[in-house]
Amino acid sequence: MLVPLLVLLVSLLVLSKASSWVIDNAVVLARFFRISEMAIGFLLVSFATSLPELGVALTGAFTRNTSISIGNVLGANISDMTLVIAIPALIAPIVIASRERKKLERIILAACVLPPLVLLQDSRIAGLLLLACFAAFAFFILREKVELEKNAEKIGRKRAFVAGVLLAVGFALIIASASVAVDSAMQLALTIGVSQAFIAATIISLGTTLPELSVSIAAAKKGAFGLAVGNALGSCVVNLALILGLTGTIASLQIGFVVFLNLLAFTLIAGGVLMRFVNRGGISKKSGFALLGVYVLFLLSALAVETLA
Repeated sequence: MLVPLLVLLVSLLVLSKASSWVIDNAVVLARFFRISEMAIGFLLVSFATSLPELGVALTGAFTRNTSISIGNVLGANISDMTLVIAIPALIAPIVIASRERKKLERIILAACVLPPLVLLQDSRIAGLLLLACFAAFAFFILREKVELEKNAEKIGRKRAFVAGVLLAVGFALIIASASVAVDSAMQLALTIGVSQAFIAATIISLGTTLPELSVSIAAAKKGAFGLAVGNALGSCVVNLALILGLTGTIASLQIGFVVFLNLLAFTLIAGGVLMRFVNRGGISKKSGFALLGVYVLFLLSALAVETLA
């Protein structure tokens, strides 16, 4: 048991580091092409921090183990809406501007209402619907008028070229480490007698949300509260709509019904609690502890469901 567990932990570490590498080099390219802050926030930060989930999901799809894909995505979303927002709030209370509240509430709502599409009989239709939702979400985010950064660092062509090469290497590392993570998770599940979905929803999902967590903590320390929350919630929609959408077009979306109900229930609980805090205008340290409590309850419920199954 120790060998697959060690391999899993190392692969998740590589997955996290490679994703961080991709983000750093993608920022360089974004500045070179003078992409707006909103585009960077959505297309870069939310998408780039979801790369581990994408790697795991696609690996699961091509190996016909979509229970890993679904468990990882929904488990990661619960982590994003609780752990990833709670820890920065414990560092510094998160203040949400009134103009941002409606936008964040819509994103939380989308993260809560999209999961049932997984239950559609035709996975390809479910996948296409989720991809359509992603396109609509992208349009909604990017249609807003934004200004380019005036004091942004100027990036030369040579540095941009190097960043592009390193970005490609980072993608390769993500794909490789995700494949190893899925294989070792399957071996671990067989060894200790638990389902692959349980491993994906707990251990793998926690590992794949490390990039979001690191970005949100850094943002909170710098007072960029909108980025701290927006990164986590944007990743939720990217995970559901884009990643599960792609997975559904490749392979049949299948997961145990009781396991899925537990994941859906805690998605709704986490979303409801977070919605209340956002509507109030911020997330205090006390609210952060409440979100941490929801995540702990999720882990306990996942273990209980696995034990009873």
